[in-house]
Amino acid sequence: MFALALIFVILFAVYIVIHVFDANINNWFCRRYFYPHTYVKDTLRRHFGSIEPDDMYIVSRSFQKMMQIELYREIQKFLKGKVIVRKGAIELYNDNRLNDCLTTNNREFEAVKYIELDIGEEKPVRCLDNVLYLWREGQIPMALLLISSGSPPMMHVDIAVPKKYRTGPEIEQIMNRLENAIKDCESYRHKIISFESRERYSDCAHDIKVHRLSSVSREQLILPEKTIDLLDRNLLNFVEKRQQLKERGLSAKKGILFYGPPGTGKTHTLHYVIGQLKKEYTTFLVTAEQVANLGMYCSLARLIEPAIIVLEDVDLIARERGAAACEPALNKLLNEMDGLKEDADLIFILTTNRPDDLEDAIRNRPGRIDQAIEFPKPDKAGLIKLAQLYSSGFELSEEDAAAIAVRTEGASAAFIKELLRRSAQFLLERDEKAVKFETSDWKNALREMLTGSTFGVLAIGEADKFVL
Repeated sequence: MFALALIFVILFAVYIVIHVFDANINNWFCRRYFYPHTYVKDTLRRHFGSIEPDDMYIVSRSFQKMMQIELYREIQKFLKGKVIVRKGAIELYNDNRLNDCLTTNNREFEAVKYIELDIGEEKPVRCLDNVLYLWREGQIPMALLLISSGSPPMMHVDIAVPKKYRTGPEIEQIMNRLENAIKDCESYRHKIISFESRERYSDCAHDIKVHRLSSVSREQLILPEKTIDLLDRNLLNFVEKRQQLKERGLSAKKGILFYGPPGTGKTHTLHYVIGQLKKEYTTFLVTAEQVANLGMYCSLARLIEPAIIVLEDVDLIARERGAAACEPALNKLLNEMDGLKEDADLIFILTTNRPDDLEDAIRNRPGRIDQAIEFPKPDKAGLIKLAQLYSSGFELSEEDAAAIAVRTEGASAAFIKELLRRSAQFLLERDEKAVKFETSDWKNALREMLTGSTFGVLAIGEADKFVL
C-alpha cells in the first residue's frame, strides 16, 4: 500500500512540474506518447518503415503556379481507387520538400485547406493546398507531396518510394502523367489571363485572374479602311495561313504595334481581335508594371501555344535607351521577343500613345515588330458612325449625327462615347420616357463637357463650334 501511495505521489509531482513549470514539455509529452500521428516525420517513418532518407527514391518537378488546377485534378484521377493511408496538409517552412520532411523534427500536420481558383467559368475550382498523400501499391508504400512556395510562386511535386522496392520507373511514369496534363492545360486554354500581384506576409504572391472582355463586332470598329486592311492581313488572315507558312519553314510568330492618340480605339480593337481568335488562342494581358514577370508569361505562352501576349502602354518601358529606370525592363522585353523560336506560335501585340518615344530596337526591327498599325483620330465620316454607334438604345437623327461631327472635329472615339452617354442623361432628365435625342440634349452635354475646362481636347470657338 505504501509503495502504491509513493508511486501516486511521484506521478502527481511530475504532473505538477510539467503543467506548472513548462507547458512546452507538456505539449511534447502528449504529442509524443498520446498523439504521435501529428508529426509528419513520425508518420512518414511509420509509413515507410525505419528507413533513412538516403534509402528513398524521390522524383521532383516544379511547375508554374498557374498549373495548380491541372496538377490537382490529375493527382485525384491517379489516386482514385488507391488505398490512402493518410492525407493531410503540412506546415510550411524554408525547407518544403519531401526529403526535408523525413529529417525535420516537430513539423506537424495541419487541417486540410481548400482554395478556390477562378478559371473563368460559373463556379471556381476547389483545390487542396500544400497536401501530403500516403498510399500503398499492394505492399509498396508511396508518398506524394504537392506544395506551393517561392517568389514568383511555383508548384512543387515530390513522389517517393523506398529504393529497395525497385519501383523508380513506376513513379517516373506518374510524374510523366502529370507533365502531360500540364501540356494540355485545359483549365485556362482559350481564356484571357493576367497575374495579379498581392502582398502575402513578406513575399510577393501572384493570383491568376481570368478576364471577361466585352464582345466587339466588326461593325463596331469605326476605323479607316487602311487600318482595317492592316488588321485583317497581319492578324486574322495571318492566323488562317500560319500553318501553311510553318509547313514551308517560315516563322509563325508575329509582332504588332498599335499606335495613336489616346481614345482612338486601340483597346476597343484589341477586344475585337481577342474575341475573333479566342477559340484557338490563349491571351495573356501584361501591364507595364508586370514586365518583370514577362519571362513567366512567355514560358507559359510557349507551353500552351498558340497564344497572344498583349503589352499595353509599352512606351512606359520601351523608351529610347538612356533612361536608366526603363532599360532593364526594355532589355527583358527584347530578350524575350528575340528568344522565341521561329516555329513559336505566338503573337505579340504592343500598344502605345507615344510611338516617337519608343526605342528603335522595338519600332524599326522586323522580327520583333513586323507591322505598326496607326489608329488616327476619326474623320467626319467616322465621327458620324461613332455618334450613331454610341447612341444605342436611343434614336439619333442623321442630321444631329452630322451636326455632332461638325462640332467635334478632332475629337477621339472615347470623347464621342462619353458625349452620347451624357446626352442620354440630359434626355432622361428632360423626359424619362423619351427615346429620341433632341438637338438640345447633345448640345448641353457638349457644352458641359468643355465649359470651364483648361485641359480638354476641344475648346468652344465661334458659332458654338467646338474646335481644337
